[in-house]
Amino acid sequence: MKGIIHPITGALYEQDGAGNVRVKSRDGRMGIFTPSGRHMCGDKIEVDIHLAGWVGGPKVKHHRLET
Repeated sequence: MKGIIHPITGALYEQDGAGNVRVKSRDGRMGIFTPSGRHMCGDKIEVDIHLAGWVGGPKVKHHRLET
């Protein structure tokens, strides 16, 4: 999966394919969160809500790429 690594914590943020964000920390803990930052499951309970919203938010097409 494609994702982004948090610049401070080093956690990997990636979409899970169902509109949620999977966060995996350096120590192996993992959690699933909504794009608004609400914890859904997993042993990792802290999340950067801004990065979760950016990774899990809606994808819009660039206006210059439309044909």
